[in-house]
Amino acid sequence: MKSFFGGRKRKAKAAEETGILLEALGGSHAIAWFDPDGIVLDANPMFCKVTGYGKEEIIGKPHTMFLAEGDPARSGTSKRIVSVQPGQAHSETVHCVTRDGDDIWLSATYLPITDGQGQLTKVMKIAHDITASVQASSSKTAHLLSQLDAISRAQGKVVYGLDGTIVEVNEKFLNMLGYSEQELMNQTHRKLLNPLYEKSDDYKDFWSSVAGGQFQSGRYERFTKDGTQKWLQCSYAPIRDGNGTQTGVVEFATDVSGRRRSNEQVDAISQVQACIEFKLTGEILTANQLFLDAVGYSLEEIKGKHHRIFMKDTDAGSEEYATHWERLAAGEIISGEVERRRKDGSTIWLVGSYNPVLGPDGKPYKVVKYAQDVTERRRAIGVLKSAMNRMARGDLSEQITDHFSEDFMALKMDFNDTQTKLKETIESVLQSTQRISAGTTEISDASNELSSRTESQAAALEQSAAAITEMAASVKSTAEIAENTRGVVEKTKARASAGSGVMSDAREAMDAISSSSSEISKITEVIDDIAFQTNLLALNAGVEAARAGEAGRGFAVVASEVRALAQRSSEAATQIAKLISTSAEQVQQGVGLVSKTGESLSEIETFVADVANMVGNIAAAASEQSGGLDEITSAISNLDDVTQKNAAMFEETNAATQLLANEVAALGQITASFKIGEDGSLSRIEPAARLASQKLRA
Repeated sequence: MKSFFGGRKRKAKAAEETGILLEALGGSHAIAWFDPDGIVLDANPMFCKVTGYGKEEIIGKPHTMFLAEGDPARSGTSKRIVSVQPGQAHSETVHCVTRDGDDIWLSATYLPITDGQGQLTKVMKIAHDITASVQASSSKTAHLLSQLDAISRAQGKVVYGLDGTIVEVNEKFLNMLGYSEQELMNQTHRKLLNPLYEKSDDYKDFWSSVAGGQFQSGRYERFTKDGTQKWLQCSYAPIRDGNGTQTGVVEFATDVSGRRRSNEQVDAISQVQACIEFKLTGEILTANQLFLDAVGYSLEEIKGKHHRIFMKDTDAGSEEYATHWERLAAGEIISGEVERRRKDGSTIWLVGSYNPVLGPDGKPYKVVKYAQDVTERRRAIGVLKSAMNRMARGDLSEQITDHFSEDFMALKMDFNDTQTKLKETIESVLQSTQRISAGTTEISDASNELSSRTESQAAALEQSAAAITEMAASVKSTAEIAENTRGVVEKTKARASAGSGVMSDAREAMDAISSSSSEISKITEVIDDIAFQTNLLALNAGVEAARAGEAGRGFAVVASEVRALAQRSSEAATQIAKLISTSAEQVQQGVGLVSKTGESLSEIETFVADVANMVGNIAAAASEQSGGLDEITSAISNLDDVTQKNAAMFEETNAATQLLANEVAALGQITASFKIGEDGSLSRIEPAARLASQKLRA
């Protein structure tokens, strides 16, 4: 019995202690109770305060009402409740939403509550509002991510798996080595290395260290897609998950190939130029051996000393020097040729530049001076300058005899050779000038004589042109007369031809008359025969009439008359025959005369044709002569123009010759100003030039 009541007391005391504990927790933690399905059974005031709900608003509601949009648990039974197993507590950070829609984060612990048989009856959620710390952490994370993004934009970034496989690469790195993303993804880190290095033990040790979580940084040799060597400043850092387990390696890289080349160039410059480094205030940090040899100091003698130990006292106290180091500290580069002082007090001339060196913050932190000793050059330039001044004054009598260093010996020899050649050139110019002066005089004389002849020739040509013009007019007139005569002769020839035709017709008519006369003679013969027969018949009739007697007396009378008529007819026929014969003779004479006249007319026609041809030839010749005279006149006119132009050109030649004479005289004065011998003189050529000028003016 005592044991029973003792047990009850212990349980009551435990319940009391639990209540006290819950009350204490309830003052600082949000507490809610859920059934195994996630339905809210109860909640303390702090839970209601944190979520913004009243208790009556959440009792009987699923716990998913507190979850943020997009949380997978909102679509079904909460795994955060179901996954709680008897005897197993579960803790996590939960993103929730208040009644007003504000985001809050709770650090929650889910405690399973079981019955006497060990069955899960409810879940107790004890939560603490960590919204402020989560937001602060998110802000810090965002800041870190922005910094990481900025670094990624400024530097190449590659993420590797622990085996060296490339799983992420940014564009900066791709551009740096000339690859595309597809060409590098899933490739190994070895792809970027020198084939000899990737097989070495050094590389195996390197990757083992970074894959083992060690940080590595330095300057590494890499190769682009086309095989070009690159030098990258790289940092390798481990990537860890939330539990601190390394999951990969990230590499940040910067191309320092140019910087490396610059450093190599600086090293190369330091091998051939004096180099000294200063603080921004002028204190000496270090110097190379070339500089130390130039100024005669050791490094221990100048280190920590101020730059003014190389300055003359007057220069060190100048206003310009007072601002020298201020300008350098401001980042200004100062260069030029300066005078400095050696340890032994002698002067040294340096040419170079003071170069501010910038630190990572972009501000100068030291000054480096690169310089060359140009003292010997200054001395050589001074000697050359003096010699050039003498040459400029025309003194070619002295050469450079000073001893120079090997760098300037060639310049000295070139100057002396130039002076010698110039001296020879001046002497040659003098001789040529004298010859030109003499030639100018001869040209002047020849030009004057040729000008006179040209003027005479021009006058003669003018007279010849006038005479030929008159002759051309006369020949042209003759040609016109010959042409007119040719026309008259042609007309005469035509008329002679017509007369010849008429005479031919007359001859034919005379021949016809002669033929007719012959026919008439034949007729008269017939008439005479008829008259003779008639007379004979009349005589026979008279005999018959006489026989007839008285009866035939009348017939006898008729016969007598007929006989008388026949007698007269015979006489008339005889006379006609004579006349016809005479006429025939005359016709024959006329035919002969007509024939002769025709022949004469034919000859006249021939002669007239010959005369016409001759006159035509004369006219053509006269016309041709007229054309030839015109051409001669034109040629003489052109020749006269050319002669006139020649005369003008001779005038210009005379003027040019006079100008040449003046220039030769001036050249003589110039050459006379040079000193090329010990007597320091040159013969002048003014007299010859003056003589030529006087002749030209004459």
